Amino acid sequence: MNADSAHHEDARGWLDQALAGGTSVLFDWTVVLACARLSTMARLFDNPLSAAQAADQVRAWLEQPGAEIIRPAVDHLHRVAELLTEARTRGNLNDAHLAALSLQARLTQAFSPLVLTPLRRTVRSRVSGSVDRPARSRPSS
Repeated sequence: MNADSAHHEDARGWLDQALAGGTSVLFDWTVVLACARLSTMARLFDNPLSAAQAADQVRAWLEQPGAEIIRPAVDHLHRVAELLTEARTRGNLNDAHLAALSLQARLTQAFSPLVLTPLRRTVRSRVSGSVDRPARSRPSS
């Protein structure tokens, strides 16, 4: 969404290819809404998106055949608290939320702030273990 970013082309290429290539791309509302919010901020961008443009971009992602919204499992709060304790960290609630979703979905690759936190090691060590499959939903039209 930020064409001026040094990472834009790589990220855009990966996302376009993943959405078109028959792979499921799981989206979490926390991340989707944060992306839309940040992309509309004039203090961050010389040419921020309008709210309508941000919504159109999100809608375009979610309408792709490989796009899915992941919903937390019933025991999500327990998983988040457990991860925070195991990683010996605090205050990283969004990261722990995303880590719990990653474990739930048995993800091997995730693009999120998660890769910068102590939770990364915890998630990687657990991904090979047995976890429940995620509850997923298709976006409603």
